[in-house]
Amino acid sequence: MNGASILVVEDEALVAIMMQDMLEELGFAVLGPAGSVAAALMLLEGTRPTAAVLDCNLGHEKVWPVAEWLQRERVPFVFSTGYGAPGVHSALRGGTGSGEALRRRKPA
Repeated sequence: MNGASILVVEDEALVAIMMQDMLEELGFAVLGPAGSVAAALMLLEGTRPTAAVLDCNLGHEKVWPVAEWLQRERVPFVFSTGYGAPGVHSALRGGTGSGEALRRRKPA
């Protein structure tokens, strides 16, 4: 998609692979997937993605430091979470097209 890159931060391997495959099929370059805050911040050193998809819960840590970096750099992002908006830190919701919560649902 004209050089557009998407950062994917997701700690569940199968979900991360599915997201990466889907985004690549749509023509995006994928940065990651990163399974932790440290890995995501390392990927962001020296690069600026076009947008990002963030899982709120990464094992025993929250993705908030990555979201704050993206917000500071004015990179649009969405949260991919099973919790919906209540699972997103209130300071990171909405605003300039960033921090929208996309609720994932497991197949029944």
